[in-house]
Amino acid sequence: MNIKVIKTKYIKLKSKLITWAIKLQGAEIGPGFLIFSNSKFYNHQNLAIGSNVFINDYFWCNAKGGIEIGNDVLIGPNVTIHSSNHNYLKGYVFRKLGHEDRKVIIGSNVWLGANCIILPGVDITDNIVVAAGSVVTKSLKQEGVYGGVPAKYIKSI
Repeated sequence: MNIKVIKTKYIKLKSKLITWAIKLQGAEIGPGFLIFSNSKFYNHQNLAIGSNVFINDYFWCNAKGGIEIGNDVLIGPNVTIHSSNHNYLKGYVFRKLGHEDRKVIIGSNVWLGANCIILPGVDITDNIVVAAGSVVTKSLKQEGVYGGVPAKYIKSI
């Protein structure tokens, strides 16, 4: 057996173990899910992932406010999805003001490029590419390619 076949089998086995652990903690995950190493998930019980989703290395996800990921989604390395953020008011200690939880929805056939950050309350519709390094601060409703800080519409697919 060649090295590539062995490595592929190892990656798939490791992915199944990670998937099992995430499901055990309350996440809903569809079939065909593949995840690479070194990912962090918080608040698993508020996480729903569709079928045929691929997550690359170093994914970070806080599902406190709820996160839904559709089908056929590609998530590049080092992507972060927040569904909760600290409250802040002048004259107050921010740490003591608690959090605001806002659901994040990622549609189907979405590609989040490497190092993207998705902030609380964002809704990304189907058929969208988010360019590497983008910060998505508002919902993306028109199909196409988005990029930048904050992410803006660039072109159609």
